[in-house]
Amino acid sequence: MSTETGGPAFPVSDEQSSNGISATPGMTLRDYFAAHALAGVVVRRWEDDNGNMPSNVMELWAAAAYGVADAMLKAREPQP
Repeated sequence: MSTETGGPAFPVSDEQSSNGISATPGMTLRDYFAAHALAGVVVRRWEDDNGNMPSNVMELWAAAAYGVADAMLKAREPQP
C-alpha cells in the first residue's frame, strides 16, 4: 500500500477477477477521500465582500479537497 495515496480505494483480490481478466486498481484512497471532501469545500463561502469569486476558485477547491484527503490519510496512520 502506498502511504502517499493510501493504496486503491476499492481493492479487488485475484479471486474476484472474472473470466481471467485482472481488475484495474482504479482510484486511490486519496482520490476517494478528496472527492468526498469536495462537497464540503464547495459550499464554503469563497466570494469576497463584493460577491466576486477568485479567478482561480477551482484550483482553490481542488487544493482544499486534497488537503482534507491528506489529513484523513495521516489520521489513519498508527499513533505512537
